Parts: sequence; C-alpha cells; structure tokens
Amino acid sequence: MRLALPAVAQAGIVSLDWLKENGVRIALIVFLALAISRIGTVAIRRMRRHLDGAARLTGALNLRRTATIVGIVTSVFRIVIWTIVGLLVLGQFGVDLGPLIAGAGIVGVALGFGAQSLVRDFLAGFFILLENQFTVGDAVELTTDVSAMKVLGRIEALTLRATCVRTEDGSLNVIPNGNLHIVTNRSRGQARVVVEVHLARAQDLDEVRRLLDALCHEIRRDERIAARLFSGPDVLGVDRVSEETLLLRIGAETTPARSDEIREEIGRRIERRFAPVPLDVGVGSD
Repeated sequence: MRLALPAVAQAGIVSLDWLKENGVRIALIVFLALAISRIGTVAIRRMRRHLDGAARLTGALNLRRTATIVGIVTSVFRIVIWTIVGLLVLGQFGVDLGPLIAGAGIVGVALGFGAQSLVRDFLAGFFILLENQFTVGDAVELTTDVSAMKVLGRIEALTLRATCVRTEDGSLNVIPNGNLHIVTNRSRGQARVVVEVHLARAQDLDEVRRLLDALCHEIRRDERIAARLFSGPDVLGVDRVSEETLLLRIGAETTPARSDEIREEIGRRIERRFAPVPLDVGVGSD
C-alpha cells in the first residue's frame, strides 16, 4: 500500500518508499543542523564571556560592544546553517538547485557591486569592535584613505558603519569605517613625560634637588593630578653637565593623550615654586 499526496502523487514523492529513503535523509540533515547550531551557540557564549572580560571598558560600553558583536555573529551563523539546510531539503524533494544557486549568485554579485562600500564599512566596523581598537571616549588620531587626511579628537559615537569624532574646535566628523587607514589611539598604553630643569653651575644643587623632590611629592598627593598618572613624577637626577649649566630631569608616566597636559602642569608648578627663591632655574622639555 502506498501513501500519496494529491500535489505530488504523480512524481512519486511522499510515498512510503520515499519516506524510508529521503525522509530519513531529511531527518538526518535537520538533526545535524541542530547539533551544529548547538555547538555554535556554545562557542558564541564562550566568545561573549571573553569579550565581557575585556579590559579598559566601562560596563555600559562593554555590554553594548559585546551585544553588537554577538548579535552579528549569531545572525550570520544561523542564516548560513539554515540556508544550507533549506537547499539540502529541497534537493531531497527533487528540486533542481542549479538555477537557484545560479540566480542567488547573480543577485549576490549585483548586490556586491551596488553596496560594495557599505559592505566594506560594516566589515571594518565589525573588526574595530571585535579587536577593541578604540571605543567611545578614546582620544584618537585617524588617518583616512582620502588624501591621507588626519582627524584628531575624541570618539563620540561608534557604529558598524561609521565612527564619529569630536575635534578640539567642536566640529563633529563622521567617518565611514571602511575609509579608516591608520588608527592612533592616544588613550591606550603609557607615555613617558620628561621635564628638563636647567640651573647654573653656581647654584646650590642640593637645595634645588630638595625643592624638586618636595614638589614631586606634592604633585603625587594632589588627587586631581595623581588620577591622571601611572607613576611619578620623580626626580631622575642630573642628566648633563656643561661648563655653565646642569640639567636635571623629572619623569612621570601617563596616557599619550594627557602627556602634554601633565608636562605643562609640572613645568608651571616648577616655575611657581622657584619664583620666590633666589635660584637661577629654567624649565624645558625633551
């Protein structure tokens, strides 16, 4: 006895023999897809935990970055898996997949040419987020591939398509991520700040050194300045000696974005400290 559906009875599909052979194949395809989907879900969860533990991000920024990356990866993974499953199942029903694949290829090529720059922007934005190259609030210098133009400022917004940078004059620059050529992040890592103190050979070196040590200790205790420093400032000692002058150096470590600010602050405090003191002391920088 054979079972048949009206629409496909003549083709011999959905008969008992068909179910024994092709039905089992379809069930196996779906089972494997579910298993692969489960494995992929576990891998994506592990990736999410890894991203959640990334350093130098506040909770809100880390959550947004992680949600964006995980959402994209999950969507792409599911689309690929279930598209393949759909094609394989259609093949079991006797559908000729050649025209479908050829048509999809033509449509894909057309979309690729029409939206080439958009796809490039999204891919670049995805890897910016994945690699955590920069985030909102970072001070950066961006070099674009448009006449090597440079944009300096702070990241105000970041999406998959574009990066928004607020420059010092207050203007907002919106740069497609695909146009970013070189990214210099001035909010990551440490920069060494060195301030030179010049004094005449006739001056009392011990007295100058004592005053500088006291000044460095005062700066380290200033919470406003100390919060911007990784270490220092400290008197590094005598660096050069000439017939007329001695050169002392004061060193500190801060972020690259704040190096000029810290250098100016230390120089200003040195000038204020030595203003009422009868010592011939000058301030410079390396």
